[in-house]
Amino acid sequence: MAKISNITIQNVKGFGTTDNSFNVEIISGKINILVAPNGFGKSSITAAFDSLKSGKIELEKKNCHKGNEALIPTLSIIEDGVTYTANKTRNQISQRYKIFCIKNLINAKAISKNMGKF
Repeated sequence: MAKISNITIQNVKGFGTTDNSFNVEIISGKINILVAPNGFGKSSITAAFDSLKSGKIELEKKNCHKGNEALIPTLSIIEDGVTYTANKTRNQISQRYKIFCIKNLINAKAISKNMGKF
């Protein structure tokens, strides 16, 4: 089975050109769910994958890093040592993978801490 070991995102929402590479273990043919604390970049990662079109990344202005449409968005993944890239002029990722982003809009609304009681 193929395994994705790294995802790198540049100039998408909260990701610029630094602190944007993630070592992961994503196995092909399996459902993969991203769970992380607030501020980790879940919506930025989702925006990057959701912006993949057949031949390039088409990023909405609201998803551009710092709202700057001049910055070039890039998404790269490493699968079994081979790098596949998508940017404004090409998309090697969609040629190889089918990607579906499901956004769950459920929000936890806690108003106080509960110490040990359910």
